[in-house]
Amino acid sequence: MSTGPQDELPIKATAALKSVTDPALRENLTDVLKECRYIISFINNLNLPQDDVSEGGQTDISSEKRIAEQFLELVKLLQKLIADLGQKFPHEESNEPVFDEDAWDLEFDLVDTARPEEAPAEEPAPTVESAEKQISDTSWALGSMLDSKLKEFADRLEFALNANDTWVLLEELDDYSHKFLKATLALYFSLLGIFSGESRSALLPEYTSAIEVSIDLRREVTELTAHVDRFNGAIAKRSGADCIPYVVALSERLARFSQRSAYRNLRTQDKREFINFRRALYTIRHAGGGSINTNKLRLTVEGFSKFLESLHAINNREVLVLHDKQILQEIQTVMLPNLLKLFQEDEIAAAPGFVAIMDKLSTIYGRDPELDALVDNFKSEPQKVHTGAAGFSLLQEIHRLSRGILATLG
Repeated sequence: MSTGPQDELPIKATAALKSVTDPALRENLTDVLKECRYIISFINNLNLPQDDVSEGGQTDISSEKRIAEQFLELVKLLQKLIADLGQKFPHEESNEPVFDEDAWDLEFDLVDTARPEEAPAEEPAPTVESAEKQISDTSWALGSMLDSKLKEFADRLEFALNANDTWVLLEELDDYSHKFLKATLALYFSLLGIFSGESRSALLPEYTSAIEVSIDLRREVTELTAHVDRFNGAIAKRSGADCIPYVVALSERLARFSQRSAYRNLRTQDKREFINFRRALYTIRHAGGGSINTNKLRLTVEGFSKFLESLHAINNREVLVLHDKQILQEIQTVMLPNLLKLFQEDEIAAAPGFVAIMDKLSTIYGRDPELDALVDNFKSEPQKVHTGAAGFSLLQEIHRLSRGILATLG
């Protein structure tokens, strides 16, 4: 973890601050940005019990003191940041409502979509007066949002404590740690953006948007579902000790999944399902004295399979629907027509075009089983050049599937 707000800022932030001509303004801005960096680091190093569990061990959901100390410190850091924003960048009293947080949440994730990666445009640096106004407005808006989230957090904590269920409390802590992180990242980027033409991904390389999180989670869940389906097929033909190698393989697969970012981005109640299933597998595997209760195993895995099916509702997320529509429209209107034209002229030269389309389709992996199979088959033979009737047939299949999926997205 960072040692504190005195840590140096990243190179791009330092470069942007050089255009701040007023020394006092630059110093105040530097202090606030360092506070943001420290809070970001602090949140990223929070360790909730549901993120750290072994298959045979017990999740330490009773370590209330450690968790309480961490979140109390976080609240103090955020309160200090909000106070410093008001002190360093005072804002005139205003009756204007703070912006719509739900709309802002989506817009911040789409900011690099509207502002594509390219060399930043050369723009004149803002004057001291205009810079102060922009900083003040930004600090007021995002500081107010942070303050609102802190008040919400207090209410949700009261609700969670009254629920007498530690998992409800852990869910609220997990949810608000993500909200506080995103709001602090947004404040950091928005203040720097006043003096820099760089994209969000350039100024905040560590930021993972809701789109990226959802794409990653959808792919991981789809691949895990396929693995569990294969496991079900294998144990359907076996019993007793013959199932042990397959249980071991599935346990190892789940262990790898629990170490990945996709698992970290699951809701707490979904993590609970994973934890309970891993423990159940461990108990079944070690309770039989060298054999396995096959009926209990099948029932346990069947329940987990139904849970995995429910996770595919991720496809209904607005950011994924927008992303997938954009990808499919680009393939239908630009990439496929260009590839077909090139394919008719030079089949060998068209090979990279097939790869480019499949790379695009890989980002919607998990949207449609047929399309997933097409992508898997293509990538299973990376050196294959699709020519002649086979190449034309692949083009037709891409067109059919992408058009069909696009029609379901409205």
